[in-house]
Amino acid sequence: MRRSPTVQRARTRSGSCQQCQLYKNRVYGRPARLPQCLQGHVLSHGSGIIRADFLIRITFSRSALGSDAYKQRHIYSHIGYNLKASDMQAALGASQIAKLSQFIARRKENFEYLRAALQPLEEYLMLPEATPGSDPSWFGFPIGVRETAPFRRDDLIRALESKKIGTRLLFGGNLLRQPAYEGCEHRIIGQLPNTDFVMNSVFWVGVYPGLTQPMLDFVADSLFEFAAQTKSSLPMFQ
Repeated sequence: MRRSPTVQRARTRSGSCQQCQLYKNRVYGRPARLPQCLQGHVLSHGSGIIRADFLIRITFSRSALGSDAYKQRHIYSHIGYNLKASDMQAALGASQIAKLSQFIARRKENFEYLRAALQPLEEYLMLPEATPGSDPSWFGFPIGVRETAPFRRDDLIRALESKKIGTRLLFGGNLLRQPAYEGCEHRIIGQLPNTDFVMNSVFWVGVYPGLTQPMLDFVADSLFEFAAQTKSSLPMFQ
């Protein structure tokens, strides 16, 4: 089994990586290359990219993390840097502010539609609920596959994506199992079973404002179809 490589950094006399620090401190809206100390690692070990969610992702064919989906998408080998919006991105964002209330309303509607449609599958799927007292504008619709379900999360994801339904995993999972955090000083309380559940059994589908009711019906139908294939007594979505 191929182990996740460690980054061999070119260091200054003080022991810190000067190129990385300069890269971290610059404005990211303009084109930039990876610092020299990381370029060799990226070129040698796959498709590394600087991500806006703080980590450099390196894609491996194998990993110590258990889930197949994590092997393909969500292995992070090193802690990276946040990104700032460029002037052009900021201008595009500002131009959408007038539509913000409409976007929020549509996301909430799509979320509620999916939740109502998938409620008959709660025996197998853990559906999301807003924290009491909150009124979120949902970024996505997270779904947890219960341990008692007759199928696994990765099998369900493959079935959905075979129908061109995009899915994503909830970022990072149990970060202590990510190669990026190996050797980092930390403390934990207990065995973190809920964090491992998120890593191994949770994914999400979109509630993008442009999704129509027929599109959402197709997502729900596909989930019911997959569940029915593994347990024929499940009712089909109407």
